[in-house]
Amino acid sequence: MDLIFNLPYCRIQNLVDQALGARQAASRYLKQLESVGVLKEMTFGLEKLFIHPKLLGLLTRDNNHIETYA
Repeated sequence: MDLIFNLPYCRIQNLVDQALGARQAASRYLKQLESVGVLKEMTFGLEKLFIHPKLLGLLTRDNNHIETYA
């Protein structure tokens, strides 16, 4: 969990580099977080990024209000 709160985005390779799982497992973990609304998958060229929209919002807004997860 710490990994997805360090940056407002995460790549599959970030999980692999931290020895949290092989590439397929890391992809599955991130997609599960996407399915419950924590992350949002976006493609940039050949790279898939999993954006953490609520953290990104906190970093870019003037206030610190955040909506809770459903």
